[in-house]
Amino acid sequence: MDIFYIPFGYVMKGCLWVGQNYYWVAIILFSLIMELVLLPLSIKQQKSSVKQATLRPKEIAIKRKYKNRTDRESQQQMNMEIQEMYQKNGYNMFGGCLPLLIQLPIIMILYSIVRQPLQYTLFVDDDQLNVLYKNSIELCETVKENANYELDELLKVEEPNEEQKEKIEFLKDFTTGLTVYQQNMCDKYYYDEEADKYTFYFEGDEDIHEDAKKSMKNEYYVVAMTKHFDMYVREPLEEYGLCGEFLSASTEDILKTSFDYEENTAYYEIIEKLPNYSMFGKSLLDTPSIKNITWLVVVPFLVFLTSFMSAWLSRKLQPQNLDADGNPVKMPGGKMMEWGMPLLSLWFAFNFQAALGIYWVWRSVFSMGKQLIFAKVYPIPTYTEEEIKAAIKEVTKTKKKKKIVIEVDEDDHSYDRLKVSDSEEGEEIKPSGTRKIKMMSIDDSELPAKRSTGFEEKNEKTDKE
Repeated sequence: MDIFYIPFGYVMKGCLWVGQNYYWVAIILFSLIMELVLLPLSIKQQKSSVKQATLRPKEIAIKRKYKNRTDRESQQQMNMEIQEMYQKNGYNMFGGCLPLLIQLPIIMILYSIVRQPLQYTLFVDDDQLNVLYKNSIELCETVKENANYELDELLKVEEPNEEQKEKIEFLKDFTTGLTVYQQNMCDKYYYDEEADKYTFYFEGDEDIHEDAKKSMKNEYYVVAMTKHFDMYVREPLEEYGLCGEFLSASTEDILKTSFDYEENTAYYEIIEKLPNYSMFGKSLLDTPSIKNITWLVVVPFLVFLTSFMSAWLSRKLQPQNLDADGNPVKMPGGKMMEWGMPLLSLWFAFNFQAALGIYWVWRSVFSMGKQLIFAKVYPIPTYTEEEIKAAIKEVTKTKKKKKIVIEVDEDDHSYDRLKVSDSEEGEEIKPSGTRKIKMMSIDDSELPAKRSTGFEEKNEKTDKE
């Protein structure tokens, strides 16, 4: 998938450059660029909708022609005539679907870019990335050692007060969280129960334990421990007044020590170049959660609201499917489409990083703006009852009749009552003793709906005999 991720990564890198490395600004610019890229397809979609609206009178006329004929064959014939009318007038009912189909792949590509900013924004190679993972694991271990020291001291207190109990619970959760970080920055990990110790492995390491579990490797944790060390480590510890001696050093000095700044200057420079994912004190790489409520929980609901409004505006401005009387037809599952897709987007927003939700919100906002502009530049035409009547007249006009010639024996009088043409050549006697009768066919539209009498097979058998 690099063939897609790398070009989009360059687009995101350009957006970060314009946005001074602030990711929330880059997301807005990225959303705008995607709308501009898809603009030609959107214009084509709007023109297709205009074309469809101009053909509405003819479509209604065809539906009125079959209004009281509800049998399956008549309905199929009606749909065929509508499709033929569309084709004759150069309209493709699926011509405007492409912009909608492209949106989901773009979101999935962006999801990969957000999850892997080191590979697809800074274009760090695999060897460099593994060094960053290893050093970040060591940084987590250093923080855990200082936190566990504080925890051990608190656990020695025989009757801890409420403040001390809160610190104990916090430190347990905090160190567990750091272990999860470590588990997601390696290829495999193994927990030795006897030694009460985790071992973290990378591809190519020797003596990987046979019971080691495969990791869900994610660059998010490298970013959290490096670019946002203050947000994820320093601020929570300082809030509880813990690890004061360790935190007395500046964040820069802590990172330089952990990443062996003297020998690996390039790795610290990579950290400095990472995007700033912070927005209102929270990282956009975090996933919104009801359990741990922050302002990020607002993002999924904004996704739902803007998705619903965008879909509602689209239905309002686009031509609707109409019945024979020109009234809107309620499509099966209409409520499901109206509410189902926004609810699905709400669910996605609660399961993906907030950065994707921010993109989704701005995409819907730009989409609504685009629809309002199109409504002015390419307005959907309206039609009158007179235009419908004219279309009905055109659709139901008599087709050119075909000439049918039947030759019968001279003494066969079974066709004497048939209406023949009024021309002089209506009937003539041939030398062979047969008569030639000429008549005109009727229109297909004048035929009644085919009904089963139950005698077709019997008559067919009789005719063969």
